[in-house]
Amino acid sequence: MKRREVEKRRELIYQLHLKGWTQAEISESLKVAQSTVSDAIASVRDGNSWVTRASREKHSRLLQEIYDRTMLVIRESWRMFHDSKNADEPELRINLLGRVIGALNVLRPFVPDLEAVQLQQTVEQLLTRQKEIDEEQRLKQRVVHPLPSS
Repeated sequence: MKRREVEKRRELIYQLHLKGWTQAEISESLKVAQSTVSDAIASVRDGNSWVTRASREKHSRLLQEIYDRTMLVIRESWRMFHDSKNADEPELRINLLGRVIGALNVLRPFVPDLEAVQLQQTVEQLLTRQKEIDEEQRLKQRVVHPLPSS
């Protein structure tokens, strides 16, 4: 069985597991050993299904699609909110604001907070400074001190 087919089978096994199927039911349905089912579930849980480059790209595309769709909801909701035709419809405007808030809540887990960004910047600055110190020490070790004259 090719690697891609194995990955697809693992994903299918895990999806069936998430739907509440027992390992025995999955094993019987797919005509594979129960140990194969158990191993596949463990593999996906451990993150092995996202290790391949193709899987990481799939994950990245999925996140991009979520972001793009959410931003579309936000833009369209704001457009409709500011549309003069809807100025006299407070219930609709409240609903549109709710959509904006809901969409922002969808994005929240994917956007780092200010503290995390500041921490990352501090770590990057410290790493840069450490590299400079290491380079200075390396250069000092290369300097040849002259022997004292007699």
